Parts: sequence; C-alpha cells; structure tokens
Amino acid sequence: MKNVHFYAILVLLGSIAVSDLSGLVIINETAQFETEKTIQLSARNEFVLTYPPSSASNPYTVRAWSSDATRDLPILLVARQARQVSSWTVPQVIETSHSNKSMLFYNTSKTLCHDDMQSIINYEESSFSVGPLVLTQTFIVAISTSSPTNVSVTIILEEERDFFMKRDIDYTVMVSPSQSRYKYFAFDENCTDTVVIEVDSTDDVCLTISVQDSACPVMDTNKDIKYEGTYQTVNKKGAITIAKRRYPAGFFLVVVAKPDDYECSQESSIIPMIRSASVMENTIVSTVTFNIRESISTHDYILASMGTLTVVAAFGLLFTGIVFVFNRLGTISRLKPE
Repeated sequence: MKNVHFYAILVLLGSIAVSDLSGLVIINETAQFETEKTIQLSARNEFVLTYPPSSASNPYTVRAWSSDATRDLPILLVARQARQVSSWTVPQVIETSHSNKSMLFYNTSKTLCHDDMQSIINYEESSFSVGPLVLTQTFIVAISTSSPTNVSVTIILEEERDFFMKRDIDYTVMVSPSQSRYKYFAFDENCTDTVVIEVDSTDDVCLTISVQDSACPVMDTNKDIKYEGTYQTVNKKGAITIAKRRYPAGFFLVVVAKPDDYECSQESSIIPMIRSASVMENTIVSTVTFNIRESISTHDYILASMGTLTVVAAFGLLFTGIVFVFNRLGTISRLKPE
C-alpha cells in the first residue's frame, strides 16, 4: 500500500521540478513502457522516471545509450524495484584479458529480475499461465551525471519476450559485453533427467554461457558470471548437459559476450598486444541461437549399457567356443594314424 501511495504522489507531481538547498534540480517524470525517452541532463539536474505498475509475468529490460557521455564523467543509472536495486553507467567500462586494458561501450542494457520470480516458479501450472496469480512489478529509474555540460541519454524499458523457454524451440538473442541476456527454463513432468543446451553463433565473438539457480539476483556481467552456477566459453558451437536433480526448480540461462577472444582461443584478436591505449571504444555484437533438448534418460542409458555388455559377453563366449572347437579338432587330427 505504501508503494501505491508513493506512486500516486509521483504521478501528481508529474514533471514538476524540485530544487534542494544545494541547487540540484530533481525532475520527476512519468514514463511509458516500450517508448524511447531522450533526456538532456548535467550536474545541475537529475531525472527520476516512474513507470506504471505492470502485471506481466515476463521481466523487463532497461536499455540506455548515449553518444556524448564520457568515461570520466559518465551517466549513472539506478533502477529501483520493490525488492532490489540495479545500477550501471553509460558508457560502460569493460575490462579485457590484458592488464590495464579496457573497452568503452555506449550501448548498455540490464534485465531486471522479476520481483515475483519465486511465486512464478512455485506456481503449479507448467504452461506458466498466471491466471489466479497476482503479479506486480514497479520501476523507478534515476538518471544523473557529474558532467558540467549537458549530455544526452536515451532510455527505454521493454518487456522481455519469450522469457520462459520450452524444449525443442530455437531462441535467438543479440548480446554484447555490455548487453547480456538471460532466460528461464523449468523441467516439466515429461522431461528426462537431463537436458542438453545447444548453442550456435554465426560469428567468432567469444561468449560465456552460464547456467544459474533460479534465484535473484542473476550474475550477468563479465565480472561476476563465473561466480554462480556452471559456465562454459563458446566460440561458434557448444553444448552443456544439465541434470534435473541439480536444478529441480529450473534454471536461468545467461549469455554474455567477452570483450576479446582470449578465453576461447588464448589470443586477444580484438586488441592486439602492440596497442598502447588503455581505453578503447568498441562495438561487439553477437547473434546467438540456443535450443534445449532432452538427453538420454537414466533408464535408456542402463538399457544401452546392458545391451553393449550383452553383445560383448556373447562375442566372448562365441570366440571361446570357436577356439575350444578348433583346439579339440586339432588334437583329434594329430592323434589319427597316418
């Protein structure tokens, strides 16, 4: 109820500018989903965007980009939800495999984990229908900078479509070092004990594929993706086998691009060693397609193993019998008088 009252107050304020004693002007504005909003700001003002409550079962992704923000005085974004807070900068600085080498990315995004994710996971409907389940997501995005001159940033809050994955369906996403993507998969009753995640990319960008427990927050940056769950680096094709017993409540499949190819090929083809600049601008984008398929079940594995052992045993018995017969006949022939 407090959140509803707070939202109502912000709506009444609309676009009223409020100045504090330090001279900073805080501008409160309402924003809409799926609509780009371009903002001009400086160290003298800060924008607070309030979005209407959403009952969608899919989470939302914040996308923000700027062409005139700088590394030394970046634009800071803080996305606040009912139970969590996320923050990042534009441009985003991504460290590479070289010491003292970094890359700047002016296009950024952040998928905000659903506030009611655990309720959705625990819901008994395998089709992820949220009929009687009441869901509410609230978003407030604060945008600020320390730049003395005006800089612009464009922001959009979009619903993450096809977030709940199903077996035997191809899903295609575009990722970069500053724009990771993740989706959720749950084992249904008819699924085998293990599944295989097949990953296919049309380019040579080094990727990190991570499988994480279905709990917020999600580790989806190059810095922290290795600290949760199971991960694998992929260049063009890859596969990961996941056991149901390890993730009984399902898992998040996280995909993020690396800033160079070192972890895939032990070579940094994007940043040659002879480059002396400590920070470089770059645009790395990879198109990734993945599919989750059933693997062989434990029962089928046992049957296949028993079948193989049976064939080997039969061959051994047959070979032993042939050797015995030939030895026996050979002995008889040697005993016959000439």
